[in-house]
Order: sequence, then structure tokens, then C-alpha cells
Amino acid sequence: MKVLVTGATGFLGYHVVKRFLKEGYIVTAIGRKNEEKLNGLGAEFKRIDITESLEELDKDYDVIIHSAALSKPSGRYEDFYKANVTGTKNIIDFAKENRNLKRFIHISTPSIYTGSQERINISESTPITKKFLNHYAKTKYLGEKEVELSSLPYIILRPRAIFGEYDTSIVPSLVNAAKKGFLPMINNGRCLVDVTYVENVVQSIHLAVNSKDEYIGECYNVNNDEALELREVLKMLFEVLKISPKYIKLPYRIMFEAGRVIEWVSEKLNVDSTINRYTVTVLSKSQTLDISKIKEQLNYKPLFTIKEGLNKYAAWYLKEEK
Repeated sequence: MKVLVTGATGFLGYHVVKRFLKEGYIVTAIGRKNEEKLNGLGAEFKRIDITESLEELDKDYDVIIHSAALSKPSGRYEDFYKANVTGTKNIIDFAKENRNLKRFIHISTPSIYTGSQERINISESTPITKKFLNHYAKTKYLGEKEVELSSLPYIILRPRAIFGEYDTSIVPSLVNAAKKGFLPMINNGRCLVDVTYVENVVQSIHLAVNSKDEYIGECYNVNNDEALELREVLKMLFEVLKISPKYIKLPYRIMFEAGRVIEWVSEKLNVDSTINRYTVTVLSKSQTLDISKIKEQLNYKPLFTIKEGLNKYAAWYLKEEK
């Protein structure tokens, strides 16, 4: 089967390409960046921005895995819209021209659920908040709507907080803060968090690609199936990395309002900031996913525990650091 992977030079996309090549698929990988990580894997790489023309691509793919997205804490709304909505519209239009297309796998995010209140065991049928905490969540929601309105044989996946080798977002931000000698801690880190090792996300994608036709049009939450307190996850992470951070206790309400101000400033100046209402909420409020649907319908089961994933990440990180 011929597979097209968007966002292949990104964190998740790279792991998807690697897994599907291993499974014997013929993979075409596209992305905006260079292809250094993809060299030697065996995929055909094309440097393409999906917000622009896709004319360079053939139109005979059996599967399209759409993982390309602009994912960062802050930035201009128009940039997020272009990447996450316009880019999705373009890949949908392209997908419709592939006569033999069997699956269109759209990688979305549970950030669309995130509000400022605690929520436990959020299911796919839970009403989506209309007060999104950042532009990423809002535009990913709009991207989902475009997929749902299409006539494609789609399946939508919403993986929570992906970490693993080549991660450039979640874990590196925590490690960098810890290495500077301090790490902000809101509500003593007692909130429950879902995190997902990247290979488990790839497993869910593989299951979706090979699912029964009766599950076309479905949406699934994905996580590691083990909700832990944030402080427990951080303890495991820093133990395997041999880092001893100092924690600074901060009040939630002050940080939330500060995040609102920092968001406004960062958007006006078009600069990135890791402090915003979304990150403050994630680091202080328990918000977990119910994944019973994907377990029952697609027989999903995590291949690695959080601890095993952190150990694999740490081995890679320490090697890269040297």
C-alpha cells in the first residue's frame, strides 16, 4: 500500500514514517523542513508546504496520514489558521483526487476539550468548549470540522501530550527550565495528567489505517491509559535524566491572569512564550481522557508504559547531549 505522510519532518511524522516503512508500506514523506532525519529510512521525501501547491504529488495513495500542524503555545492567529485550517483544506482537496484512497487519518488534539476547569475521563462525545484557551486549539477544532464535512474515509485521532525521541516541545521545555535551576509548580503538581509515548500514538495510527470500514467517520481519544499526578511524572523524568530541579510554588489565579497578559503581548510582538492560560491550566488542573472507545473498537493497547517511554527518551536524550 502507498502511504502519504504530511508533517513528516516533525516529531510525530518522523516516527510514523519509520513505523510504516518497517511494516512494508511504500511511504512518501512531505514536510517544509529539510529531510536530514529521514535520510536512510527508505521513504521518498518531497519538500512541500501543504498551505501551498500539492501539484507535485501523484494521486494514487491508498492512505493519507495528516500529521502536519502548527503546534506551539503562542503566536499569531493567522499563522495558526493558515497551517491548521487552510493546510487541512488543501490536503482534503488533494485526498479527494485519489481514487483508491482507503483511509484518511487526521491527527487532531484533545486541546479542543481544554477549559479552565478540572475534567476527568473526557469522552469523544463530551461537548467541545467554545472558549478555546489558545489559537492552536481553536484552529485544530476548525480543521476537524473540515475533515468531518468531507466525503473522505476519515478517522480522527486526538492523542494527549506526546513525548519521546525527537520531541522538541513538552519534555525539552521542562528539562531546560530544570537545568536553569528552578521549575514552576502550580498547586504542588497534584493534578492528574495524561501523557502519551510517541510509539503508542503511532500504534493507534496503524490500527486506524487497518480498521474495519464500519469505523470510518469515527473520532478517538489516545493516551497511555495511565493517568498520573504531574509531580510523579516529573519525578520519573528527572530521575532517569539525573537532574535535581528546584521547584518554585506559584499561585494558580495569578499565573492564569499573567498568562492572559503574556499571550496578548506575545501576539502583538509575534514572539513565542511558554507562559499562557493553556499551559497554566494544563500544569494545575486535572484533565484526563476516556479511551475506552479506541480500546473496544480498534483493540488499542499501549505498547509502552510511561516509565518505559521516559527511559527510552532519556537514553536518546543523553546520547544526543553527548
